[in-house]
Amino acid sequence: MPKTAKIFLLVFSVLLGSFMPVRSQDEEPKLLMNGYLKDMVITDFSPSDSTLWTNLTHNRLNFKWYPNDKFSAFVELRTQWYTGDYVKIIPGFENQIGATEDYFNLSWTVFSNDNNVLHTMVDRVYLEYQSNDWNARLGRQRINWGVSIIWNPNDLFNTYSYVDFDYEERPGSDALRIQKYTGFASSFEVAANLADSLGSWVGAAKWATNKGGYDFQVIAGIAKKDVTIGGGWAGNIKRGGLKGEFTWFIPVAGNTKNNAFVGTFSYDYSFKNSLYFNVSYLYNSDGALDLGSGGFVDFYFGELTARNLSPYMHSVFLLSTYQFHPLIVGSLAIMTFPGNKSLFINPTITVSLLSNLDLSFTGQTFYGEDPAGDFKSLSKVLYTRLKWSF
Repeated sequence: MPKTAKIFLLVFSVLLGSFMPVRSQDEEPKLLMNGYLKDMVITDFSPSDSTLWTNLTHNRLNFKWYPNDKFSAFVELRTQWYTGDYVKIIPGFENQIGATEDYFNLSWTVFSNDNNVLHTMVDRVYLEYQSNDWNARLGRQRINWGVSIIWNPNDLFNTYSYVDFDYEERPGSDALRIQKYTGFASSFEVAANLADSLGSWVGAAKWATNKGGYDFQVIAGIAKKDVTIGGGWAGNIKRGGLKGEFTWFIPVAGNTKNNAFVGTFSYDYSFKNSLYFNVSYLYNSDGALDLGSGGFVDFYFGELTARNLSPYMHSVFLLSTYQFHPLIVGSLAIMTFPGNKSLFINPTITVSLLSNLDLSFTGQTFYGEDPAGDFKSLSKVLYTRLKWSF
């Protein structure tokens, strides 16, 4: 198929979301569609004093079908079009953006050359059954067992990185999940993913309840050759939220990794003037106290699992957001790693241009030790993003 035809099909799929049929208020919807179109300019002020420019056009289409009151089906697609310096200089860039651990390969490169990569993937496709106190999902879905906002050691199936801010929906898993509601704010849940080896397989159960105004949960299972036992809680102290979760990882079946305990807790508070604070701490018993110059690489590009949410033993996160104007929101996030000469700074400004059109500026700067042991800026990137939701 010619490139122009492929581009036409991409643009047509985006515009289709703007022309959904209008229903009367009394008519129950059967087929729904929404999504967004984003364009983001990535300005990378590399340490070599040269500036790298990359553009990402990102489209998402979400389809929901409700044939009756018990069954529903969901299909969600994301298409990314990269052009610029990252495509040119990063080895295997095309393979990196399409890399997943899913059992089924539902991603493909539409076209690729020395300056462009257009990639599409289906990151949600599942059937859901709901009847009284039972719920079941089969297919590629997000199984979110995390409680905390920043780090989630209970999130055995769908681990994600805070720095990947442009992927709001987070990854999914090819899995079966069955949930039974056993009372007010209490439930029992089992889930397992499809995998071609024990090193990729996750199967676990979760029990959740509410006591004294706090939500509690307990999880247990096997995750990628680790026996896992953990739990979490969420509640309030006056007007502030107190959350936490932890998991023990015990290697089995030839797993040569160390035993690991990963735990986090956080406290967040909102003032009446819209000022918001969040303080979070993560402990990883298998993390390093001094990563030196390798900390930057491990932080951005290291293996990300529930047992390895941070390459550091201690991680501290601070976040503050404030609404400066009804249409302008600003935030500043900082990560520091006690015992290491490392610091991550992440400011963001979001401007609402229209009810469905936002402009945002996000900076990500990582300070750490260079190979010579000097503390300096190792990465400075500015993301300028325009997002239209439909």
